[in-house]
Amino acid sequence: MGQAEVCGLSSGENMGLGGSTRPPNGARTAPTAGKFATRPRRLGGALSRRAFLSAATRAGLGAAGLALVGCGGDDEPNDPDSPDLIADGGPTQSTPGSDTEPEGSSVAVAQTSALRRRPQIGTPRAGGSLAVHASFLNLDFFDSHRSQFPLTQLLASLQQSKLLRYADVDAGILEPDLVSIPEVVDDETYIFTLRPGARWWDREPTNGRAVTVDDIRLNAERQIAGLDSVGAEDATLLRQSLYSRSASLNILGDDELVLRTDGPDATYLTSVHAGPWSFIQAPEIWDLFAASPAADELPTDLLREDPLQPSYYSGTGPFQIDRFLPNEQIRLIANTHYFRDGKPYLSDFTILNAGSPTEQEAAFRAGQLDVWTPGDGGDLSDLFDAFPALLVETKPLPFGIELAMSYQAAATNPIADPRTARAIHVALDRHAIMNASYGVNGQVSGPAPWYTPGWRLETADLLDQPGYRTALNSEDRAELAGLRDATEFDGPLTIHLPDVFAATYPGLDDVIRSSLEERLGLRVEIAIAQYPTLLEGLIDGSVEVMIGWGTAISSPDPTERIIDTMRTAANGNRGGFSDPFIDTWLDRMRTTLDLGERQAIFRENITPQLLAKPTWLLNIGHGTQRMVHRPDVWLPAFGFGGDGYHWEEAWAPPR
Repeated sequence: MGQAEVCGLSSGENMGLGGSTRPPNGARTAPTAGKFATRPRRLGGALSRRAFLSAATRAGLGAAGLALVGCGGDDEPNDPDSPDLIADGGPTQSTPGSDTEPEGSSVAVAQTSALRRRPQIGTPRAGGSLAVHASFLNLDFFDSHRSQFPLTQLLASLQQSKLLRYADVDAGILEPDLVSIPEVVDDETYIFTLRPGARWWDREPTNGRAVTVDDIRLNAERQIAGLDSVGAEDATLLRQSLYSRSASLNILGDDELVLRTDGPDATYLTSVHAGPWSFIQAPEIWDLFAASPAADELPTDLLREDPLQPSYYSGTGPFQIDRFLPNEQIRLIANTHYFRDGKPYLSDFTILNAGSPTEQEAAFRAGQLDVWTPGDGGDLSDLFDAFPALLVETKPLPFGIELAMSYQAAATNPIADPRTARAIHVALDRHAIMNASYGVNGQVSGPAPWYTPGWRLETADLLDQPGYRTALNSEDRAELAGLRDATEFDGPLTIHLPDVFAATYPGLDDVIRSSLEERLGLRVEIAIAQYPTLLEGLIDGSVEVMIGWGTAISSPDPTERIIDTMRTAANGNRGGFSDPFIDTWLDRMRTTLDLGERQAIFRENITPQLLAKPTWLLNIGHGTQRMVHRPDVWLPAFGFGGDGYHWEEAWAPPR
């Protein structure tokens, strides 16, 4: 994210369960430093504000460099409930009467997506109940430092907090969560002030204690260390490279902390501190649930080995799990000590494992569901005939259907020859795939999703590119013939599909196979396996080509994901793609704070190269999702990323 220019100061993220171990009696009143404080990568220590400001002055930053983002007095901390916001690409404009506002203000944060229609908000009703549905296959870990699936992300957003969060994910605008909008000292130094009144749940192991700046430091150190509760390296702690972008963290007194990067970092705030998995956990749980096995058993990490046990956790968010019935429902109740006064409006929030679309619609008609998200492009006219007052909101899905190809050298991998990758890219019938999956609710995407203006290739230009045309032309067929002759690869070509993806779209495998066989002139085979197996195969080259859902994006600014998936040896570059030309421009994107300049770099320098030389991961297209609900249910502005959920603002009638 390009840090905002405010008050004259220009500054610089798809898819699996538990027993029970009771926590010991007695809770700590504050977190212990524990093993995380002695790990090799300690982020910093305590400083006085006087000492820090003195050092900043000696560094030549001066008074202007220390101005508060919110334009307050020189020594006044930024009020976490002030209307201060950070927007991509420039200052926020204030317009009274906006329907999307930060807590306690009337500042318009941005225009939201034109793809959805929202009911007008009336007077919020406290004490209501809301029931939604989800697939419980989308559960992996309740430990948000390990999890990566959509439903566990939603559960984390309901129960936990971040340093910052999106006020409007569509527009890329941030607001305070556990801390204030930072005081920006220079392009790589940020001072955060802890929100007063934020407390952990009033139950074991935290017993309602206050959130501290030490909690934040320990969360960052756990992520960077990548070690489990018994001190062993743990590959399930997924955000090591993300949090390592913090070069240092120093504590100023009881309520301030200073975070520094190694240089200008365009997406530091949005991806590290407001990203889809930037949740802050109570450090006590990492020590308490390091397991105390019998003498003849090896130590284990219960948060990893017993991944869906809600009794292990504490949070600061608007809700907490009251009942978890695997394969049936998850019921959450309001956190009565939530730091946003008067919120949440709902007294309880239930997620049902509602089964097939037919079962979901039946539950919705019977009043067991308050919100229904039809999973396909089916006709809803009968439903609206029966319930004419229903409201529909439409949003783009944050995850797309993607083509993944492994460039990893392996004896049986034809993609190791980039000409074969180019042939598959040109031959793939993206339009047929989108029609078979989303129908009229889907659209082909180029290197950037179709709903990201400023980044995307305009539709007319995209449809004139090889691989994106509605039908092959003579030039495409000639190129494919030349590539086939040059590579001497005569098949068979194996296309791998994840099992859940293939089951969701019956017949899509035949569409993929028949179109590629006709266009490539060789035999194509379909293989189906679980997602984890396929991802491992992309890394070692045993899976040559995969088509399936990609990971969800969390911001309209794709800078972070582009860098993580395309740069040579990047953490998310599973397919082994490498292009020094693209690397040079990606490095420039990371340090370019101006949003417009980053967009120009991507459109003018990176996109043409990707169209000519496909990376290992290519968009096929993105769908849209409808959300149907009664007019007496009010939902917050849903963005295409999980961070856009402000469920504490939802209200509905009591059941």
